[in-house]
Amino acid sequence: MYSSYSLSSAPTAIRAAANTYCQLLLSQSDNNAKLIVLDRVNELKSTHRDIMVDLIMDVLRALSSPNLDIHT
Repeated sequence: MYSSYSLSSAPTAIRAAANTYCQLLLSQSDNNAKLIVLDRVNELKSTHRDIMVDLIMDVLRALSSPNLDIHT
């Protein structure tokens, strides 16, 4: 699977990718797009957990969607 952050593993690049993903989660109304972005966020979490801890509130805000597919 292609990831936009695969070009660099520098913490600054990872943080920028994570911030962009969080902004996409907050701005997109399409649930399919949100599910794709959540998959990418999950990938980041598994490899860069320390960076994702800083962005947990943004991710939780996106998960407040009433759609059950987004919650799980």
